[in-house]
Amino acid sequence: VYQRHKNARAALDYDDLINRTVGLFRSPGAYWVLYKLDGGIDHVLVDEAQDTSPNQWQIIKHIAEEFFAGAGAERRDQAIQRTIFAVGDIKQSIMSFQGARPIEFKLTRQHIEAQAQGANARFDRVELTQSFRTAPRILQLVDRVFANPVAADGVTLDDGELLHLAQRKDMEGVVELWPLVQVPDAPERLAWDAPRDRITADHPAVLLAEKIAREIVGWLRSGTPVHDKAEKRLRRMTAGDVMILVRRRGTLANEIIRQLKRNSIRVAGADRLVLASHIAVMDLIAIGRFALLPRDDLSLATVLRGPLCGISEQTLFDLAYGRDKRSIWSVMCDAPADPRWAEAWRFLDRVRNMADHLQPYEFYATILGEMDGWKKMMARLGFDAADPIEEFMSAALDFGRMNTPSLEAFLHGIEQSDTEIKRDQDRGEGSVRVLTVHGSKGLEAPVVILPDTCTTPAHGRHDSALLQAGNAPLWKLKSKRDEPVRAAARLNGLNERMREYRRLLYVALTRARDRLIVCGHETGQNGMEADCWYDHVSVAMQSLDAVTIKRDDGEEILRLGSVPSEQVAEEPVVATVRVLAPGLPGWVTTKAPREFLPEPLLATGRSRRVAVPANEEARDNIALDRGTVVHRILDAMAGLPEQRWAPVALDIARKSLEPSMVQGVVSEALRVRQDPAFEELFGVNSRGEFPLRGEIQWQGKIHKFDWRLDRVVIREADVLVLEFKTDRVVPKADSAIRPQYVRQLALYRRAVSSLFPETPVSCGILWTVEPRLSVIPSNYLDDAEHALDPLVGGS
Repeated sequence: VYQRHKNARAALDYDDLINRTVGLFRSPGAYWVLYKLDGGIDHVLVDEAQDTSPNQWQIIKHIAEEFFAGAGAERRDQAIQRTIFAVGDIKQSIMSFQGARPIEFKLTRQHIEAQAQGANARFDRVELTQSFRTAPRILQLVDRVFANPVAADGVTLDDGELLHLAQRKDMEGVVELWPLVQVPDAPERLAWDAPRDRITADHPAVLLAEKIAREIVGWLRSGTPVHDKAEKRLRRMTAGDVMILVRRRGTLANEIIRQLKRNSIRVAGADRLVLASHIAVMDLIAIGRFALLPRDDLSLATVLRGPLCGISEQTLFDLAYGRDKRSIWSVMCDAPADPRWAEAWRFLDRVRNMADHLQPYEFYATILGEMDGWKKMMARLGFDAADPIEEFMSAALDFGRMNTPSLEAFLHGIEQSDTEIKRDQDRGEGSVRVLTVHGSKGLEAPVVILPDTCTTPAHGRHDSALLQAGNAPLWKLKSKRDEPVRAAARLNGLNERMREYRRLLYVALTRARDRLIVCGHETGQNGMEADCWYDHVSVAMQSLDAVTIKRDDGEEILRLGSVPSEQVAEEPVVATVRVLAPGLPGWVTTKAPREFLPEPLLATGRSRRVAVPANEEARDNIALDRGTVVHRILDAMAGLPEQRWAPVALDIARKSLEPSMVQGVVSEALRVRQDPAFEELFGVNSRGEFPLRGEIQWQGKIHKFDWRLDRVVIREADVLVLEFKTDRVVPKADSAIRPQYVRQLALYRRAVSSLFPETPVSCGILWTVEPRLSVIPSNYLDDAEHALDPLVGGS
């Protein structure tokens, strides 16, 4: 959709398409559209119906309306019966932020049922009460939790009793309720500069995370059994059998991941993360910043302490302390052989040199591959760092394709971007999964731990700016300024959030197959908020036949059900973080041999560069750009009619040069092309940008070459090899032509002669500034072959 404002464009998103479709179906001209749709649609299937928004239901109602009226209803008597099928579970409607309203599922069902009854059509309501995933004891807890009318508010809309029928008989299942981790008695920090967001070792979230990590280590070491769904037998628990669900990503989730890593338990990492905020990506950004500016002490210190260098804290202190105003890098360079940082210095010195000539992707690919960066980062950060690193490398590759490959520009773009990675957590793949309940929708695990159970969304804001009063949006103000309508809308919004909060609990409880652990830590002065998950589960456990179990550490827990006592393995196996698993073939750990470097190509001297002062270098670069554009224009005009020469020349020059240079370059090229004396040089028997590759014998040795000749003209008497030169000063005599130009043409003659052994080969220079053609005498070329040494290097 193009807006009226100049150069402004806006794309239609998914919600726009839905709204436009609803508007179309409500318009007077919709009958023809619906008629045509009715002629081609026989079946409507709605999956995940509990998460369908009201506008989406409107579309479905309009499409299905003709199923029960007129000719559309008569089609039921044909061979293909028309059907509407919707499958959904209101108890699992947790996507209100996407517009889902579970009440709409119920209302639409009643609407379709009334239409079916009016048209004498069959309508079936199928209640799915059987569970094939979860063990009986866990389902018993679920039913008891939501037997409480407070907990059931928002979960069951038909005021019916929640009842699950377990089909599993292989395991009884077990539910454990751990006591809350209490806030320790610690003196309040009064330091004015103490960071408010610092997490100390005695923080309840840290203590709970440590407790969970210890428990998982105990399960893995003791051979705790779980039921294998595929093989239908008991087997040892692995890290991939454990799923930890939190309400939101934050301190607790991050601390759980950290503690799992500290205990050498493989963890899949967060299910969603911002690319630039991941520690692995921050390390890669830091080494890029150092390569651009070695005096950036903060970036260098980050790299030195990070996985790529891994020096100790003491070594970094020795480098940084007492250096006066010198940079850390200069201190390292003063003593590069110091054993404390010699290896890091060699690594960083190569990194710094690479940044001058490698594109961002090649720069980081070399660090991660050839320089063992992958191995170092996986060993320090674990396998969950692989996804962010791969996404970072993909971004570097895309940047090089779409932009000038500048490392500075790439790093700036990465740091400013809000790219978010969503990990595919369908399989544990041998790692503990830590994810939100929303992210676990549709997943399951033998063991599920719920640690984030003591807070509610009562103080949160589902929408930070708007309230909803019926169909009318209201701007949010401070609650003390609410009038009755706004106050009612605010209260209604809170009630809806709490209803979805309870449905979220249902989803979390039913992700477990064999074992469910409910725990939490105290928050605030009251320990936990009213109507929280822990409160509902605690009430249900106490009303069931749960027993108090005293653990080895003296802590008492409530347990419902039992764990199989059968031991299914003898030797304990802990899923440790390893860079390479045992049993892999030897070539995995063997470095690839260095690539064979062929002999340098024989150069013509055309691209030879020498060190010059800065002002002369800038002048040379301008002349080089100017000459390149003249070459391109002359080659482009060769096959075109005369009336197109000027437009093509202008187009090429404008795209490549500063405006002040365009007219001069175009005029120079047109003077050459419009001169009748040079018509043969651009005729049908000529070819520009002639590629030439192979081997020639030059001064007694065989050399490889890869060249591109400006022009080759096949004439009756000879073959002319032509070189364009845009020098501002044209030599008056052939003897004054630069020796490197003569050597260049001598090399060309030697190579082209092998293609035309029966035809003489002549060489010439077309000076574009006059213009004038100089045909180089053959004796000059002969002297160049014998008198000058070959030049090797770039072509």
